[in-house]
Amino acid sequence: MEELCTKHHEAINDGRQPTFHLTDFEYIKLFETYVSRAGLIASNNDSAILDALFEYEQRGYYKIENDIVNLTQSGKAECRKPVHDWS
Repeated sequence: MEELCTKHHEAINDGRQPTFHLTDFEYIKLFETYVSRAGLIASNNDSAILDALFEYEQRGYYKIENDIVNLTQSGKAECRKPVHDWS
């Protein structure tokens, strides 16, 4: 989420669209490792990772369509806070 907030802020400042491909995220490999170790998925194939991301999407901070991710209004509000509650 921190990386998404940073990317969103940079895109807005640069006048770009604040939507991103999942593959644009530097830490997606770390996330893949985390969800596997946490037992949330059984394998590291793309569809399983996407399924886990969709599950996390239910928290309401971001929206995923196909492989495009962007912040929701509540995600933008949370990013503006000095301390984030991503749990």
